[in-house]
Amino acid sequence: MNVNVMHKLEKLALLLSIFFLPITGLSKKLTISFFLSYPSETFAATGIVLLIIEHFRFGLSVPKKAKYFILIFTAWQFLCLGVGIVSFSYHELIMIEKSRFLKIFSMIAAHGIPVSKYIVENLWLFYRSAKMILIDSNIIFYAAFLVYHLYHDNFQEGFRDFRKAVLAMVLIMGAYSLIELCWLKTNNGFAKDLLSAINPYLYDVKSSHGWWPPLLWQGQLRSITREPSFFGIISVFCLPFLWSYLLEKKYLFTVLIFYFTLMIFATNARTAIVVTIAELFLLVLSAFWIKKKDYIKYMVVILSISLCAFLGNLVNVNALFHYTSKDTSMNVEQYYEKNIQSLSKKNSRSNSARFANLEANINVIKEHPLTGVGTGLIDGYIDDHIPESAYSNNEVRNWSRYLHMLGLTKSEYPALNKYAFEGAKNGIIGLILFLLPYFYLGIQIIKYKNALSINQYDIFLEIALLGQLACWMSNGEFSLVKGFLLGILFCTDEYYLLKE
Repeated sequence: MNVNVMHKLEKLALLLSIFFLPITGLSKKLTISFFLSYPSETFAATGIVLLIIEHFRFGLSVPKKAKYFILIFTAWQFLCLGVGIVSFSYHELIMIEKSRFLKIFSMIAAHGIPVSKYIVENLWLFYRSAKMILIDSNIIFYAAFLVYHLYHDNFQEGFRDFRKAVLAMVLIMGAYSLIELCWLKTNNGFAKDLLSAINPYLYDVKSSHGWWPPLLWQGQLRSITREPSFFGIISVFCLPFLWSYLLEKKYLFTVLIFYFTLMIFATNARTAIVVTIAELFLLVLSAFWIKKKDYIKYMVVILSISLCAFLGNLVNVNALFHYTSKDTSMNVEQYYEKNIQSLSKKNSRSNSARFANLEANINVIKEHPLTGVGTGLIDGYIDDHIPESAYSNNEVRNWSRYLHMLGLTKSEYPALNKYAFEGAKNGIIGLILFLLPYFYLGIQIIKYKNALSINQYDIFLEIALLGQLACWMSNGEFSLVKGFLLGILFCTDEYYLLKE
């Protein structure tokens, strides 16, 4: 196998990882292991393993800045973990299977080392958390390097490849949602039965906390993902890539852009809607930067399509075609109050649970500002810092109840704000280190801002990344997306550096 074949396999793994992003836990009816249940992560890991093989067989060049960053960031996480384990006081949440516990106990005792339950638990904690650091925490930067390695000498090719994978993903999600919209908008019984037959193969219904994900999600589009907010995060990644087709005068894509934007508004997911509006605002700002008539014309077309999609989502299909007497529509004011204005109301929708989770994370940071509490050790601390008033919320009660019932290995508090979560894990220094590549990239974008008027596809990549960073304020999922975008944007930085 030569290096060109390796690159083709790495590229295939990367593009398949992008294509499978919406699938986050395929049903056990179709899978037998974690690797098959999470295909996006599996293909990303395959690409990274191929990269390691290429390094040992053919050698590859790793930029010094990248080496130093990953070494320092990983070392800091291990330092925080060491401090966290020494001070960890939630051993009642460690529920190791008896057979596994005895195996660890016997292995240590066989070497003549004095052993106790406390030592075994701490060793097990270190082993578990070390895996989380090297795999879960760092995979975003491994993914970025995979993309950089493949496209650093031709970022335009990288953009086109990304867009192909995104288009394939959008077409699959769009095809499924034709059935879903038929059910949501008209309450069609056949569409409901079809969804009820398909969905158990996409995810294990009610596998978490006894209700999530539900078989059908009332009133909100989620496509093939497990919940509407997941579709929202994926969709605001895809949208700028779809917009880019108009720059190439491929006007048939106006239909797909309209339909996909309507799908986003049909989620009634506040993160998706607000970030979509923010991305449209960034598109308008970019027009002031680019100052080209064609670009401004396409920007106006995109805004017009988005407005039509928004209004199209509000149409009362039942009244229009006399399907049923059930009214599933709402007017502009109602939509705004439900999906945008409600963000500022503490007790509206899921806000009370989200604010309680955020408050707990911030309080953990206040108590452990320097090193945090360590990777994999955070749940007991969050549980202690959840405000008492928040336990009136059923979701918060379930987080706490299942943590104490199943232990921290099988039930965890969700990372609803990635920034607060990173700060609680690894302290303020760890949070700064985590964000350092994004700060560096921002400085480089400003440095080469004049070149953006020539390579306008960069604008769409930057809008997509800013949208994803905004999503991290309400959901810590889909880190791979941020890694892929980080990697391709570093390729554009390399391009401008060489050109200079």
